[in-house]
Amino acid sequence: MSQDLKALLEDAVAFAPEERHSVPAIVAAARRDRTRRTRIVVSLAVAAMVVIAGVGVGILASRGTGREPAPVHKVVRVSEARPAVEGEDFVSDWSRDISTRGPMPLGIVDSGELRVAAHDDASRSGLLDPQTGRVRWLEPPPRGTYLFDASPRWNIYQTLDLEELEPNFDVQATTTGEWSRIHLPRSTWPELADQPDQVRFGGAWLRGDLIYLQFMTTTQSALMTVDLRTHETTRIDDGGAWSVAVGADAIAWAPLDRPGTVVVQPLDGGAATTLAVDLGQGCRIAELAVTATRVGVRQLCDEESGPVEVYGLDGARQVSVVDSEDVWLALTADSLLLVQPDADGGGRLLSYAFDGGAWTWLPTGRNPVPLGVAGRAALIAWTGSPTSDDLSSRHFAVLEFG
Repeated sequence: MSQDLKALLEDAVAFAPEERHSVPAIVAAARRDRTRRTRIVVSLAVAAMVVIAGVGVGILASRGTGREPAPVHKVVRVSEARPAVEGEDFVSDWSRDISTRGPMPLGIVDSGELRVAAHDDASRSGLLDPQTGRVRWLEPPPRGTYLFDASPRWNIYQTLDLEELEPNFDVQATTTGEWSRIHLPRSTWPELADQPDQVRFGGAWLRGDLIYLQFMTTTQSALMTVDLRTHETTRIDDGGAWSVAVGADAIAWAPLDRPGTVVVQPLDGGAATTLAVDLGQGCRIAELAVTATRVGVRQLCDEESGPVEVYGLDGARQVSVVDSEDVWLALTADSLLLVQPDADGGGRLLSYAFDGGAWTWLPTGRNPVPLGVAGRAALIAWTGSPTSDDLSSRHFAVLEFG
């Protein structure tokens, strides 16, 4: 766990949101009805932002025949986004300032519940229902680890130090309550073993019965899965990948041995789609976002920001944000989300609705940070007030964009 996150846990504050709508119900309903609005879950935290930019993408796979016409490409600017109007562009389900210590939100799971940890014991973890504010504290793991993710079938705990060379996971099967431990030595990926002092754990994502994992060195990367039922490891791409995104329905990565391409693989085992990325001189793919139908790509060119772009899996470019700076990119089923700091130290949450093209923004406090996406819900954190320099206040809210 990063020092920023540890500091957040030490400075955690309590909250008891007013009951209006249930985020778990929202996520479940969104999966049944693809035309529902986007839900944004907003929480508190302080962390570093990443620099975001965009790329041009064209598909390598055959377009085939008989497909619907590609949507019209929309070019937008951050400077053109209008302030979101409550009741028209979004609905505030509930919002609460936080002033006392309590459970610390760390992420969002597929059910719409929030992963939380006790402020005085990071290994004490639970799931918070945003509708009631109640926390369902989970049985602690055999060792001092923290809740990495949860699903109806699995509770997954991971060591606090995400930078350790050989990550370990404590796995509990919720149906039986039984525990097992997954240890991943560097020998799991022999190509990385020749740089033992530089191997880093790049990330992990729980989807179904699999954990998707990324390991990195300064020159190589490994992308793999671990089956929670058998503990068997499987390579996803022998060439490795720097940029990886795992959505609810698909995984996307930029292969190291194929510069300028992005591969999208459905999690259900369907055929992969390869997208060609038009990299400019001095540019690289920095980060990806993926859903079942879209891919978002950010690119850095000589470490400077460029446009953020979203493409359909048919290769059609749908929207470009051409003047974004230092933004974080995410995709939900219906929206492109950007979190961008302002020059005055505050921040803003921008939303582009794919259906209708509404391009709006809301102010946030300082250091806005994303903490995860589930369905149409995104957990985002900040500290302070958007209207003052007071950094003691904390905010937790649920917003619905349409």
